[in-house]
Amino acid sequence: MTGKNANSSEDPGDQGGVFVCEQKMGQFGQHFDAYLQLPHICSKTEGTIRTEKAGQKRFWEYLNDTGFEGDELGVTNKKAEEYIQHLTNMGRKANTIRTSIAILSMFYREAVRQDWIFKNPFSMVKQPRKAEEPCSVLSVKQIKHLLSSPDLTTYTGFRDRVILELFYSCALRRHEICLVKPADFGDDFRSIRVLGKGQKEAILPVGKMAAHFLRFYIEKVWTTINKTGCEELFLSCYTGKRLNDYQIYRIVKGCGVLAGFKETISPHTFRYSIATHLDEEGVDIRYIQEFLRHDDISTTARYIKQGFHRLQSVHHNTHPREKSD
Repeated sequence: MTGKNANSSEDPGDQGGVFVCEQKMGQFGQHFDAYLQLPHICSKTEGTIRTEKAGQKRFWEYLNDTGFEGDELGVTNKKAEEYIQHLTNMGRKANTIRTSIAILSMFYREAVRQDWIFKNPFSMVKQPRKAEEPCSVLSVKQIKHLLSSPDLTTYTGFRDRVILELFYSCALRRHEICLVKPADFGDDFRSIRVLGKGQKEAILPVGKMAAHFLRFYIEKVWTTINKTGCEELFLSCYTGKRLNDYQIYRIVKGCGVLAGFKETISPHTFRYSIATHLDEEGVDIRYIQEFLRHDDISTTARYIKQGFHRLQSVHHNTHPREKSD
């Protein structure tokens, strides 16, 4: 087993820095930096903070390009509406625009709470209608094919296989995978303790195949690549440092390409797929809700609905009575 995998999506120079915003546009960013230091903000997940930084930086670039004078707290409702129109003119999708609004509105809403400004300029902007963008749902056969895509003769390939196994076995979220430690597993690696959204703790079952690969990974691979004494389980084979959520996304996406899938495979594909598979096996929706750790059962129903749309499409394309004479 070697340390480098030619098919791995991991880049030794990729530390998730594509979204950093140290180089600010003009005077923009001082108040956003103060926002990031607030206790309830800096406790957000790494991926959430990176996404907020990216959304803010794009907005600063727009303000800078349009000759806006002042800092980010001087933005008016009119300027906010102009920015939304700018995104629309650029051909941004409706959901992308809605996400941009949400990111900026979170900052300005907090700025109101901190008495930095009187009113959130994004509170009254007109948003495009939310578009349904169903996540890919893979069949059990496709999941097995995806799981077998990493090269198990390399450290990175074996690590990637364990990541995929845990995503499917436990329906973990991306940031949860980043924070997994060997100490989080129970006896025989058949259970895992995770700290999810809102710092909510949960104990989840681990399948026997996932446990099998996990045990070997910890004993043979993790101890070898852990060059820095890192507590987390999934590390860069180049630096020995913990993988961030962007690197995890790249790994999963790369495995999907390696497996030959035309659609983009993401960590969330596993959550949609396992929800659909459990539903197809007749599992009660409230158990699925508990397994996925959704606060609202309507969210779980939406996950299962994606599986129905897939079944409906297959039925339409293959059922004998659907074919024209």
